[in-house]
Amino acid sequence: MSDLLFAVPWWLVTLLAVIGIVVFINGNKSQVIKVRNLGIGLVLLAIVWALVSYLVETDKEKVETATRQLVQAAVDRDWARFQAALTPDASFAIGSHAPP
Repeated sequence: MSDLLFAVPWWLVTLLAVIGIVVFINGNKSQVIKVRNLGIGLVLLAIVWALVSYLVETDKEKVETATRQLVQAAVDRDWARFQAALTPDASFAIGSHAPP
């Protein structure tokens, strides 16, 4: 559920905004205030939903960021930063010889 709320696909908020615009235009043409206001509400909902999705970092995004930083530290051979990214009870060692 949190993925749908905080990591919404772009096409879903776009579709909601387009539906809101169409409802607004139809309500405005026919001078039906409730329909026009519903269209404005749908567009505003789409904007708020997109902003929340953009600004809130989900657990999945945090893990992806930490993994990219860990891999980048290994590529840069920055072992202090690499070790700092690991949990305290984890260890990492590079063997200097090939296995028999």
